[in-house]
Amino acid sequence: MSAIRPSQRSGPVFFIVLLFLLISSLYTLLYLQTTNTLENNGHWTSTKASLQRGVIGGVAYVITPVALNRNRLNLGALFGFQEVLTRQKLSPTEISFDFRLPEPSYLTFLYNKGAEGFSGLRLSRNPNYESAHLIGNAEGRFLRKEPFPLNSINEGWNRLRIEFGTVETSVFLNGQSLGTFQETLMGEMQMGFRGGPFEAAIGNVEIRLKDGQILRESFKNPKNFFVIFSVVFLLLILLNGLLFLWAGRKHRRNPQVKVLNYLLTANFLLLILHPILYTAQYHFLSKFTAVSKLYFKAAVALRNIPSSIETRDEALARLKSEYPNEGPASVQRILFIGTSQTWGAGVNRPDETFVHLLEQALNKEKANAYEVINGGISGEKAPSLFELYEKDWIRWTPKWVALNLSNNDLNSSKFKEAIQHFLELNQSKGIHTLLILEANTVESIRANLPTNHQILRDLALRFQAPLIDLHSCLVQKHDEGFLWWDFVHLSALGQKEAALCLEEPFRKILSSGKS
Repeated sequence: MSAIRPSQRSGPVFFIVLLFLLISSLYTLLYLQTTNTLENNGHWTSTKASLQRGVIGGVAYVITPVALNRNRLNLGALFGFQEVLTRQKLSPTEISFDFRLPEPSYLTFLYNKGAEGFSGLRLSRNPNYESAHLIGNAEGRFLRKEPFPLNSINEGWNRLRIEFGTVETSVFLNGQSLGTFQETLMGEMQMGFRGGPFEAAIGNVEIRLKDGQILRESFKNPKNFFVIFSVVFLLLILLNGLLFLWAGRKHRRNPQVKVLNYLLTANFLLLILHPILYTAQYHFLSKFTAVSKLYFKAAVALRNIPSSIETRDEALARLKSEYPNEGPASVQRILFIGTSQTWGAGVNRPDETFVHLLEQALNKEKANAYEVINGGISGEKAPSLFELYEKDWIRWTPKWVALNLSNNDLNSSKFKEAIQHFLELNQSKGIHTLLILEANTVESIRANLPTNHQILRDLALRFQAPLIDLHSCLVQKHDEGFLWWDFVHLSALGQKEAALCLEEPFRKILSSGKS
């Protein structure tokens, strides 16, 4: 039996070591991509995630890999309308970044942002929004818009460069000037990006500061690469060591060839598994799917992250505490029944909701003439809300019940039946019903909305009930500022505009003799 020479042994050993290095590198990069989140990045903050009355996907955008999928900032992820700002205030002289904007997307580069307002450059391929230089106030309302053509944009990646002077801002797209805009710039400012409901990607940000520093952001996750690589490499050695011992005991007569075959097979299987895991990570974990939802729920549970979205039980307990009995005879009660839009998802304080703002407006002429109750509960549908109203809320003896429903009700026949129950019950009790066409943003209207709106129109005609078209009113105001956090949830400015849409029709209805 011939002996194996050292040179014969060194070849396979060298090959296995190279294989270990390759596998360790690939799985380290996979791990870093899986943990590439805005939270781990540490340089940016998400405005949606900090809302006191949260919207769906706000926190998930920060703590899951969705925002930085494929090492770029994705403003259209998790229902879009994401606003991402620098964590620190900066003193820039210039900023440049890559962006990709397929039709009908748009994005706004925000700068000069402080307590009093902001400036912005909106880049748009959407017919509802023209590309423009924006100046806005602290609540997000546009005070000035200066349109500019976006002729030199590419279908793929583009490069935008902004030079900051003392009283002017110069903008260049792919090396060509888009214009110079007169404005007074702050010494220190936050900067960032805001998107709409469609895909809009940002990459390779470079910020030049007044002190000469250059800040670069690739949106990659290089943190602790060598530490993680070392851990993966040691685990791989341990795994192969255990396999070596097992195979050596199983094949004692001819261990060298058999053990080598086992090791090579196991490591090649790890190589084959990597693209499968990478594909799964890209398609299921880095997008809002059932897998990423489980990832998010597990992260929330393990870290005990409190939810900023009021649950059904919390809402019912709050309403029971605030309104234990029927109101005084001198006050007319108006009960709003709706879901998260009515509750006020997307604001920071209860007094920013359109329900509260409407109550203030109605009581301007005579204090405490009206008490407006916010019966909005996130995630509910018309049938379950009617059940709550019939069994409990009707005891509040409202003079008016305003129904702001449509978006959550995907089953239109059940929606129609529930609204009809509201109208019939209120009619029998002498309570007036007011129907509101719940709003969606102009560029992302849910498929069931037109059908449910038509149902409301038909029932309003049949029961002679007043109807307010909140949706059309907000569509007309769509470019007055940043009104939305997603397709259905309004910002504080959006809530204010909704209250203005409702105020005049409410006054006419309440003074029509029915009140």
